[in-house]
Amino acid sequence: MAAGYAEVTWVNAAPIEPTLPAPPAGAAAAGGNRSVTLTWDSPVAWLATTYYQYRYRPASGAWTRWAVLHPRNRAHTISGLSSGAHYEIEMRAATDTGFSDPVGVFASTAATAPAAPAGLAAAGGDGWVDLSWDNPGDSSIVGYHTMNWITNGLRYQVQIRALNVAGAGNPSQTTATPTPGP
Repeated sequence: MAAGYAEVTWVNAAPIEPTLPAPPAGAAAAGGNRSVTLTWDSPVAWLATTYYQYRYRPASGAWTRWAVLHPRNRAHTISGLSSGAHYEIEMRAATDTGFSDPVGVFASTAATAPAAPAGLAAAGGDGWVDLSWDNPGDSSIVGYHTMNWITNGLRYQVQIRALNVAGAGNPSQTTATPTPGP
């Protein structure tokens, strides 16, 4: 071999397999008023292409779709949940190489009295009242309590309160005039 030259041998190496990200470390959840706040630490190294996702479900319910979180966040509040309900939450990290294994956390929302039912309407007849109201979509409601004062031919007031394990919520109110009897 001549001076100043080196002999090079090329070897076929196995392709480099992409490395999946580590799951979010330190994932935790704390329940609030119809909400759950998630907190987590960054995986091993924060990359510009790393972002986070979460999904949740009520006890024995169906999973929501994965929701994407901004990569610099280390906390997120899921709102609009049912009062006094238990939730299972999964979080995962994602990069351009794929998704980490999910990490699961559990939380319960605080039990609070339900909101006043909206859209209360009353129609009266001879000694009777028909009530209707909007479905509030709150699965913690276990029933309703109504109070009404009826005197034929006079206006009357109707109140309805939603009930759950935390108690009775604020009342919705309406008035109507029943028709007199025969």
